[in-house]
Amino acid sequence: MPKSTRNNKSRRSRGKGNKNAGRALVYALSFIIALIVGLYGLYQVKSRIPVDDQSRPVTAEKKSGPVEEAPRTKRAGKKPVETPVEREAKGPRDAREPGETARAVKGTGSAGFEPRVAIIVDDIGMNKEPIDKLVGLPAPVTLAVLPNLPYSAYAAESARNKGLDVMLHLPMEPMESSGYTGADAGEDALLVGQPKEAVLAALDKNLASVPHIKGVNNHMGSKFMENQELMDMVLEEIDGKGLFFIDSMTSSGSVGYKTALAMGMKTGKRDVFLDDSSKDAAYVKSQIEKLVGIAEKNGYAVGICHPYPATVQALAEMMPQLEDRVDIVPVSDILMGVSAVSER
Repeated sequence: MPKSTRNNKSRRSRGKGNKNAGRALVYALSFIIALIVGLYGLYQVKSRIPVDDQSRPVTAEKKSGPVEEAPRTKRAGKKPVETPVEREAKGPRDAREPGETARAVKGTGSAGFEPRVAIIVDDIGMNKEPIDKLVGLPAPVTLAVLPNLPYSAYAAESARNKGLDVMLHLPMEPMESSGYTGADAGEDALLVGQPKEAVLAALDKNLASVPHIKGVNNHMGSKFMENQELMDMVLEEIDGKGLFFIDSMTSSGSVGYKTALAMGMKTGKRDVFLDDSSKDAAYVKSQIEKLVGIAEKNGYAVGICHPYPATVQALAEMMPQLEDRVDIVPVSDILMGVSAVSER
């Protein structure tokens, strides 16, 4: 082969090799650049993700059981997600389930709530003067009216005209150890030894004797309230009339509240007795402070007192002072909704 022909072929081979090497270099550089750009973009995206979306904390149940995720919070600029505790802390209007409690947080709007206090005044109906003073107090009280007394109907009408709750203060048999008997509880008291038909007849008579009632609580009744069979029967009758039930807790063995709760009734129980016939206004005020403390802790509290002059005086003086701490409401406002009151 002539020398010139061999040289031409050699030059063409070298030229083709150079082109292939150049293309490979371009491809390699393009890949490296694309990889760098991709990694940089991934870094930028990740850096913009909030911490709570990258790693959400978990909390274990108090005793045992599965671990569950803590509620997620939304990003800044939007209203935070309401946690179960915050929802529950709004109180009985949101139908708390048995066993739940809330720690009150003073404030306004969605960030907090006003603890609520209900004050029930028992043994109403014997005298007119305390009725007139109670309905004129600067905050609402609930009147628990005894049946068949001279001013029972007057008390119910006066309370209703003022927009207050009226309850039947239902006479029930006390323990003999209390120093009282069934006769001391009042006319048509419910007695443990009565036939069931007689108990129901007395109950219906008492319910019909006080107008405008929204609910019932027990007068005395430390013995009767411990009888499960009789309380099942009585509460079924009360519930059938659309009334709520408040357990005055005259006995630590009372089954009233738990039975009503299990039946799905609107119900509640006394937290504090505010007075005593032998105590003065200073004692009543100290008990009111105790009641407010319970409301600030649990979100609500129920106090029971009596129409003693010292009690009426203490309520009149304390109510304006409590405006910035609690909301004093009719007892039905606390009990709105089935299973609205927590087991405490």
